[in-house]
Amino acid sequence: MMFSQLATQITERKHPPFDFAVMDEAQDVSIAQLRFLAAMGSWRADALFFAGDLGQRIFQQPFS
Repeated sequence: MMFSQLATQITERKHPPFDFAVMDEAQDVSIAQLRFLAAMGSWRADALFFAGDLGQRIFQQPFS
C-alpha cells in the first residue's frame, strides 16, 4: 500500500524527487515496487533499466 501511495504522489509532482535511481536485485522486486519505480521514471524516456538473476530469487513467485 505504501508503494502505491508513493507512486501516486510522485506522478502528481511538478518536479521529480530524484534525477536517478539504481535498482539492484531486481529479481526480488514486487509488482507494487515496480509501479513505484515506474512512477519515478515516468518523466523521462528510457528512464528504467533493471538487471537481475532469476537463479538468485529469494521469493519464488511468478515474474516476467
